[in-house]
Amino acid sequence: MHVAGVIVQTLPGKLSAVLENIEQVPGTEVATSSDEKSNIIATIDGDTRKEVADRIYAIDKLAGVATTCLVYEESDSNFDLKMTEA
Repeated sequence: MHVAGVIVQTLPGKLSAVLENIEQVPGTEVATSSDEKSNIIATIDGDTRKEVADRIYAIDKLAGVATTCLVYEESDSNFDLKMTEA
C-alpha cells in the first residue's frame, strides 16, 4: 500500500470543476478545499509507487490545475499482512 498527500493549486474560478474531475481519478480522496485560496488537499493511494505517481500526474494534467505538490508519501509493504492479522 502506498499513500501520498498532495496540495492542488487551481486557477482562479476553476476550483469546482477541478473538484469534480479530481474525484474521477481512482484512489483519490479530497480531504478539504478552499475557494478563497483556490486549493485542494487530497490523499492518493495505490498498490505501487508508480500507480500513485501516475495518479498525481493525471491530477496535474486536469484542466484548471495550476500546480500539484507532493507533501507526504508513505509506503508500507506489510500493509496486506497487517490487514489480514487485524
